[in-house]
Amino acid sequence: MQDFVIPELGRAVPCGVYDIAGDARLVSVGADHDTATLAVNAIRSWCNVELQPLADELGVSIRVCHLQPGTSK
Repeated sequence: MQDFVIPELGRAVPCGVYDIAGDARLVSVGADHDTATLAVNAIRSWCNVELQPLADELGVSIRVCHLQPGTSK
């Protein structure tokens, strides 16, 4: 994916995955190339939009972990 720059607004850095077989995709957009910064912003967004309602629906706690650089995902 490529960055998008609008001088008066700044940089948009998309990061995502696409499941060809399932025709499903997930894209997060941040303002920084730093993986940790992008991950934290994505998790904030997911928590506000999707994770808490999912946890409520399933009746479970959801824990989000960040793997250290260089580790396998």
